[in-house]
Amino acid sequence: GFKVIRSGDPEPEPNQLNLNRKLWLNFDGEGYTVNDVISGTMTRDWRLNALPKTQLGKVMLDGNNQLITLQADSGKQGVEVRKGAINLDADSRVLGNISAISAVGWEQSFRNVSAELNLPPGWRLLAATGVDNVPDSWVSRWNLLDFFLVLIVALAIAKLFDVQWGVFALLTLALIWHEPESPRYIWLLILAATALVKVLPVNR
Repeated sequence: GFKVIRSGDPEPEPNQLNLNRKLWLNFDGEGYTVNDVISGTMTRDWRLNALPKTQLGKVMLDGNNQLITLQADSGKQGVEVRKGAINLDADSRVLGNISAISAVGWEQSFRNVSAELNLPPGWRLLAATGVDNVPDSWVSRWNLLDFFLVLIVALAIAKLFDVQWGVFALLTLALIWHEPESPRYIWLLILAATALVKVLPVNR
């Protein structure tokens, strides 16, 4: 007879997976609806488990509905993968703290990850850390000219009226400066006209 010394590759190459995420924040701010598209090749594990806070709803593998199962030893939600090349599309829900969310949502290492966050009306992204590019956050919209203009307007109001009004103007302008169609340079003209009115002779 034959004695089996080794079966298969004992050290297969790491999985080569790419992840494309789209997240939609709930209107009440209590969680996200997530769509994940995973592509690439798998060479080990042969199972994709979701992180504990991720509740899988629908998973399609190569265009076919996939059965979502619980792992017997850990109770983690996931799907079995029996082919090397995969194209997986998963819809899920993530509930809990919206300010701290996993970048991937899966117990896997990914070669490339891209994500798109969609906010409901009335919401604004303040800032995001740990990512390469956040083009539309409140912090990223500010530049040196914006800071300069807001400070100039606030200092002018404090000088013309009162320090408390200057602080109020600083906070207000910081909040509305990048809102659509909010007044910006007109403040300089109004303050210049106000300063002239204060030094005009009486009854002129």
